[in-house]
Amino acid sequence: MNKNNRFSFGTSDSSAARFAKLFIPITASALLILFIVSTLFYMFSGRGITKSTVERTPIHTEHYEKTGFYTDMAGAVESAEALERGMTEFFDETGVKPYLYVADGTSALEDIVGTEYDDESFMEALYEHLFDDGGHFLVLYNIKSEKWNYYSGSDAALIMDDEAVKIFGDYIAKQKDTTDIFSEYVSDVFMNTSKRIMTKTTLSDDIDSGLLIGVIVAALLAAIFAVSIIQSLKYSGNTHDAENDTYADYNLRDR
Repeated sequence: MNKNNRFSFGTSDSSAARFAKLFIPITASALLILFIVSTLFYMFSGRGITKSTVERTPIHTEHYEKTGFYTDMAGAVESAEALERGMTEFFDETGVKPYLYVADGTSALEDIVGTEYDDESFMEALYEHLFDDGGHFLVLYNIKSEKWNYYSGSDAALIMDDEAVKIFGDYIAKQKDTTDIFSEYVSDVFMNTSKRIMTKTTLSDDIDSGLLIGVIVAALLAAIFAVSIIQSLKYSGNTHDAENDTYADYNLRDR
């Protein structure tokens, strides 16, 4: 037999060719794993809202001043009913009377309270101008600067402590683009804040069921791709070994 032809059949794929066959499943698996890791990080990080770590008990409100829920000097409130729905739930859950003050700039307020807006005592001075008790949580929104300020009365601070105020601010930032209706926006912020601050945050509070299902499906797909890669590598390796054996047997017979 012609020795020059002994390698003419049973040619194996090169390493580059084998890698090309596996490139798509390898890339897909890597992307799925990246998606799973990033999604889990998002889910378990509280979705951008500060966790509630304190047990809070509603305060008693019998002796507090009876007031409305807001003053709107800028015409921003489209629906008093929509706004007060969330503020009423906040009041029922916490015992703290929420009050929203919408200002069209701050110069008029500075004249009223006798303190400059940027001064640390401005919110305290405004609170004392509006209320004679310590049971209110005052929220000031400057429609021109789009800036929010908060102040808790002495009793309200038992509920609206630094952590609770931070949670309120997180919802202000998170829900800003969820609706174009200012009344519903603020209402939802008060409603969601009251739900979160009156219980300690658990893991289930921060896991979205839809996201969880998506992560499970992605994990299954990643597992399937991983198995296919392993099987492909194993098959490719076995084929290559078999071809080498064929070459060896052929060479021995040829000799």
